[in-house]
Amino acid sequence: MKNDIIVIGAGLGGLVSGAKLAKEGKKVLLIEQHTIPGGVQQYSSGKDIHLKLVFMKWMDYMKMISK
Repeated sequence: MKNDIIVIGAGLGGLVSGAKLAKEGKKVLLIEQHTIPGGVQQYSSGKDIHLKLVFMKWMDYMKMISK
């Protein structure tokens, strides 16, 4: 598969950029070194709880641009 764009990093900027480019019809490959997207904002942690804040924001954004 040939990609039009390669986005390095699945932080908030990488996720939004990749989503916008894909919506415009580009073939996007998103590369992330960690198992969880979100970069430095990937979670807020307590003793035994991890809340994926950026992923939830990204899902909200995807819903908004898909309308």
